[in-house]
Amino acid sequence: MPESPDLVVCGGGAAGIAAALAAARLGARVELVEAGERVGGTMAGALLHTLAGLYDSAGDLINAGLVAELVDRLSRASGGAATRRRMGRVFVQSVDPNLYREVVEAWLVEEPKLAVSVGTLASRPRRSGSRIDAVLLTSSAGERTATPRAIVDATGEAAVFRALGPEYLLPPGPAVAAGFVIRLRGVDKAAIKFPRNVGVAREIRQWVARGTLPADCDGAWLDVGIYEDEAFVKLAVKRPDEPHTHERLSAAARELARQLSALEGFEAVTVSQLSAIGFRENGRARGEYCLTEADVRTGARFEDVACRCAWPIEHWDAERGLTLEYLEDGASYDIPLRALKAASIENLWVAGKCLSAEPRAQASARCVGTCWAMGEAVARAASAFLESAPLH
Repeated sequence: MPESPDLVVCGGGAAGIAAALAAARLGARVELVEAGERVGGTMAGALLHTLAGLYDSAGDLINAGLVAELVDRLSRASGGAATRRRMGRVFVQSVDPNLYREVVEAWLVEEPKLAVSVGTLASRPRRSGSRIDAVLLTSSAGERTATPRAIVDATGEAAVFRALGPEYLLPPGPAVAAGFVIRLRGVDKAAIKFPRNVGVAREIRQWVARGTLPADCDGAWLDVGIYEDEAFVKLAVKRPDEPHTHERLSAAARELARQLSALEGFEAVTVSQLSAIGFRENGRARGEYCLTEADVRTGARFEDVACRCAWPIEHWDAERGLTLEYLEDGASYDIPLRALKAASIENLWVAGKCLSAEPRAQASARCVGTCWAMGEAVARAASAFLESAPLH
C-alpha cells in the first residue's frame, strides 16, 4: 500500500469494515486504520451474539449489498448455525462473535486494493481550506503522515471530528449506559428459556438486594447462546469511565457464575469469555443534517437516502435503564447521506454509531446491521468524490 492511499477509513468496526470493502471494490486504494489489535469493533469486542438491524419487522433484509453478503458469509462459515432469529418483536441474526471477527478479517484480506493497519491511531487531521489534506498515523513502528484525498470517520466516537475541534461535534446528550457481556458454558438451555429465565433473573435481583452479589449485576439480562449449553449475560454499566471498571466487572461475573451454580440447570456453569466494555454512544459528529427522533418515529423519507433502518429506539439511560420504543409493523425510516457528511469539509464522511443524529435517533440507528449499510453508502459517496476531485 502506498504511503498515501486515496481513502483512509478510521475505525475497524462494522461501519469501517463496510466502507473499506466497498470503496476498494469501487477501485479506490484504501487503508483501514484500527487503534485496537484486531478489527471487529463492538460486535466482536463486546461479544454481541445477536446481530441487530439487518431485518425489517417481517424478517426480510432491509438493506441489500454488503449486508446480504455478510449474512451469507456468516451462514456458510458457521455451517448454518448463524441464522435469523425472532427476538420479541424484532428479528436478529444469531452468530458467534468470535466467528464474526474471523469472517470479516478473512474478507478484508481478499481485497487487493485494501490494506489494514491495526494497532494504529489516526490523529491530528490537517485542514487546508475546505478539505483535510493529511492525517497522522501512529503505531508501535512509529509515526507517518498519510495524505489521502478522502477520509471516513467510523471510530464510533467521532475521533477525527473531535480532533478538528468541538464545533465539529453535536452537543452531548444524557449519559448512556455501556454494556458488559459474560459468556457462560455448562448451562441447561431450559433454565434460560421462558418462564424459568424470569425466575433466574428474580433470583439475581434478590442476591443483589441482599448484598451477596455486586450491584453491577442488578438487572442482568440472560439469553440463550449459539451452542446448546451456552448462555450470554448482559450487564448495564452506568459509569464505564471509572478506574478499574473492567476488573470490577470481571470479578462480579465470576461471583455471579459461582452463585448461579447453586441453581437447577446451572450446576456445571463456567465463565468461558468476558467482553470488553461496549460503549453505545461516545460522541456524535456534526453533519450536514442531524437525524431526529421525529424522523425515526414518523418513518421519514429523504431524496439522498443512504440506507434504511427499522430497529426500535433502544435507549440505555445511565440512571433510568433501558427503554424500548418500537416502530409500527412494516415501518422503517431513511438515513440521509447528509447525516453522514461533514458539514463544512468536502472530503470527510462519518459512518456508524457516531453519525450526525439526536441521541434517541442514534439509539435506533447505531445497530450493527445499519452500521454496515451506512459504511457502504459513504464508500459510494467518497468514491464518487474521488472520481471528480483533482489529484494532489
